Amino acid sequence: PCRDEGNKPFPEHPLGNNIEFQRPCVLSQRFGFILARGDQGFEVVLVEKETRLGGLANRLTTTIEGANIGEYLDDLTHKVANHPKIQMLVQSLIVGFEGFKGNFTTEVLVGPGMYERKIEHGVIILATGANEYKPHEFLYGQDSRIMTQIELSEHLENNDTKDLNQVVMIQCVGSRNDDNPNCSRICCQSAVKNAIHIKEDNPETDVYILYSDVRMYGLLEEYYTMARRLGVIFFRYTLDDPPQVKSSEDGVEVTFKDHLLGKRLLVSADLLALSAGMRAEDTEEVASIIKLARNPEGHFIEAHVKLRPVDMPTEGVFCMRNRTQPLVNFRIDIPGICRRIKGIHIFISTAPYPVGCNGQG
Repeated sequence: PCRDEGNKPFPEHPLGNNIEFQRPCVLSQRFGFILARGDQGFEVVLVEKETRLGGLANRLTTTIEGANIGEYLDDLTHKVANHPKIQMLVQSLIVGFEGFKGNFTTEVLVGPGMYERKIEHGVIILATGANEYKPHEFLYGQDSRIMTQIELSEHLENNDTKDLNQVVMIQCVGSRNDDNPNCSRICCQSAVKNAIHIKEDNPETDVYILYSDVRMYGLLEEYYTMARRLGVIFFRYTLDDPPQVKSSEDGVEVTFKDHLLGKRLLVSADLLALSAGMRAEDTEEVASIIKLARNPEGHFIEAHVKLRPVDMPTEGVFCMRNRTQPLVNFRIDIPGICRRIKGIHIFISTAPYPVGCNGQG
């Protein structure tokens, strides 16, 4: 215990723990509701703007490791919906917010009737998610044979690959440019995952991945090696000389330069997959209500990127998952756990705490 200069322990005074101080409010307009599991015994109010939980994850099929995302999402949704400590409000919108750490009040319009409800809570956790970028490049939307990687995953889930002779994938679509300088961190693994799926299902299909850089984060490099061994061919392009796409009856014609041969190549593809990056969910209204700053790409700005990466500038407000930057799945859980611990740390327990102690004794 902490002691004074006379080596006597400081007197212990228990700090109360009222019920409202225990309750976090989680704004889960997308997939960030994982945090809202009340397994620690705290009451949680989960606010979701859509009709169901999961957001973009509802469109995903499997991870690159082979895990079934749909089954995991259904199981997690069932646990959240039936958890005795979680109140789930779907089709709901935040319209008001006031208070301070431990004593917040959030006004919510709860659908489908859109009746007003006030929630008193101790902390607020933002888990508003992200969306797939809808390309304006490479004739997307003008030819049904041109699709994003998520759309390709859905296509491969529902169709076989026996009629596919050549498939081309173009990386960094909507990322690492003037409009969005971020690397979305998921595009390369999505392309490699789908390429492996195609080659394992039909080894005779030619798969070409056109990239400016390949970034397989963490231990995912082994899947890049696997794709090379299966016969996936990688061609690098420069940002000042991107691939050219032309639609024809025979296929989607993709022209690009091979820097090893020093020549331009043309591939007539049955499918063209665009590796579209992530864009932050539109949170302008929520940011205005809660009074939080955002960067030009629409991500919330943390208190300090190095010293306080899991805090928002407003005490008692936390932001999880990819709301401060794009993150791949295995990196999302680490800061999520940090925010989970810090959020619970605010709920001061009824155990005695020595007055005057700086917490280091």
